[in-house]
This record gives sequence, structure tokens and C-alpha cells, in this order.
Amino acid sequence: MSEKKMVVIDQGLIKKIDHHRGILGRVEFVTRCVQATMAEMEPEMLMAETEAGAREEAAAEGYVTKDEFTDFRKNMEAIQREFLNFFTTYGRHLLGEPLSDEEKERFSTEFRRLLDL
Repeated sequence: MSEKKMVVIDQGLIKKIDHHRGILGRVEFVTRCVQATMAEMEPEMLMAETEAGAREEAAAEGYVTKDEFTDFRKNMEAIQREFLNFFTTYGRHLLGEPLSDEEKERFSTEFRRLLDL
């Protein structure tokens, strides 16, 4: 026989249990409620465990996860924006278009930063 423990429950909850349990005893009613809840949650829990296992397996085989790919894509987009911004400014400089002092400073700083990489 299983070991029994005492649980302290709010009086309002006891009243709800008594109202809904019908001919069942309190323990049997609470047990069935817990079992029903667990049965509903089980598919979600299995899905979460399966997804976690698939991620671990993919990582072990050298594949990237969705989160890693999303981060990679965002970083590549940022690099692309920087590249386009830099060469647009550089192209304007080569064409002799006048650049404001702020644009010249930004261009020089960006150029120095790229040379340091």
C-alpha cells in the first residue's frame, strides 16, 4: 500500500471539491482530477521531450537548431546592411559627391574599423 501524506487545502477549495465530487470520496475525487489533468498534459510533455531530444540529436550530428539559424540570419542581415552602407558612402566619395563632415567622419571611422578586422 502506498504511503499516505496529509495536504493542507484552502477551505474554499474543499467546498468546491465537496460540491463537485458527487458520491466519490474527497481522496478519490482529487486523485481522478490529478489523473485527468496529467492525461491532458501528457501529449504536451511528450512533444516537449521529443523536441528537446531532436535538438540534442541534431546538435550531436553537427546540424544547427532553429534558434542558431535565426541568430545567424539576423547577424548576416546586419553585416549586409553595414556592407551596403559602407560601400554606398565609399561610392559617393569616389564619384566626388560632397559628403557632410558627419558622413566623412562616419566613413573614416567605419573604414578604419574594417581595416582592423
